[in-house]
Amino acid sequence: MQLAASSLQLAFEPRTSHELGDYFDLERVGQYRVLAVKTRMGAFQYGASTSKAILFERQTGAQRLIALGMAFGMSRKVQGFGDVLVSQSLFPYDDREMVDSPTGPAPNYSRTKYRHANAGLIAMVEREAKRTPYHFRVSFGTLLSGGARVSSQQFRDELFNHVPPGRFPVIGGDMEGVGLLAVAPADRPVWIVVKGISDFGEGPVADTVPDNRATACFNAALLVLSAIRNDG
Repeated sequence: MQLAASSLQLAFEPRTSHELGDYFDLERVGQYRVLAVKTRMGAFQYGASTSKAILFERQTGAQRLIALGMAFGMSRKVQGFGDVLVSQSLFPYDDREMVDSPTGPAPNYSRTKYRHANAGLIAMVEREAKRTPYHFRVSFGTLLSGGARVSSQQFRDELFNHVPPGRFPVIGGDMEGVGLLAVAPADRPVWIVVKGISDFGEGPVADTVPDNRATACFNAALLVLSAIRNDG
């Protein structure tokens, strides 16, 4: 995120607090005050997205939360490394019932709800994507979010095939977005997830090289910071 802030000539001043640990102050970006807090991978351990999001909201009084980073894409045919995925909704795939089936245990998602992102944040990023030509593609849709480190095409495709159809197409998945669901009621979301594609969930070697991760994170941060700065 620091490189993206620097490319836009924005402040990125280090700060620290007992509750949040180290974080960064971007001061005023457009009409908004922006702070950046780093989280650990995933949603469930201390310092990961759930605990950091709750602490961040309580300690700073933040009105909106934007999760940035990297995600896995769904299809190499229509997506590429560095393309940016924007959550219109999340599907928390760990929230499922396991039932018996003729082929063994199977997930039942009949009671699992899609969780929609903040409409104002979605609109802000949509305006930026339409306004500014980028060297990467920007896709809007549903992200599958849960606790698994996905390095299996079979698991990725199984998730996709078992998830019931929703309002928006499934465009990828991550491990951190699901942590934001604990911050606010489902009918009053304060969050959005914007992630760059660093891999396709197919294996731990070819798709996770450092350059892909750096590009994914940079592109997501560039899109979001530009959207905030240009929103007026």
